[in-house]
Amino acid sequence: MGTAADFYVGKGKDAEWVGSISSDGQFNSILRRSVGKQIMQCLSPQAFKHAVRDFIIDQGGWIPPEHKWPWKWKNSGTTGPSYWFFDGKVWTAKVVWIPKMWAADMPHYYVPIDELANEPHEDKEEHDRWISHGRERIEFPTMGPDLRFDLIGRN
Repeated sequence: MGTAADFYVGKGKDAEWVGSISSDGQFNSILRRSVGKQIMQCLSPQAFKHAVRDFIIDQGGWIPPEHKWPWKWKNSGTTGPSYWFFDGKVWTAKVVWIPKMWAADMPHYYVPIDELANEPHEDKEEHDRWISHGRERIEFPTMGPDLRFDLIGRN
């Protein structure tokens, strides 16, 4: 609970934002619901959009695109999980954590959801190599103003 997530069709700065949820956005939380499983099994952009809408309505926190970007930060690099549909499958964003760096500025990479079972968790260096090796770095669409100074205070 408490983890927001964003959903997109396409990739990069031109991806289409199709909605967000304000809680239960972690991969395993989504899979607990049958409508969430449908998201991860989509084979077309249209099916993904419909599954995301159905899931978020079922979850009770539908934030559709016509309501505009719901967060105080500029992109999904700060939201938490983000899920993307392109190249005929669903992807998620994975981050290489860098100490003392703002989350939105850390390198994020596309990882197909069907590879998440292989994600190493024991060793940080091995984990970061697994995320970044041979994967495309994400350029998030700018969705809202960058209010990081309002969030952390001015120096």
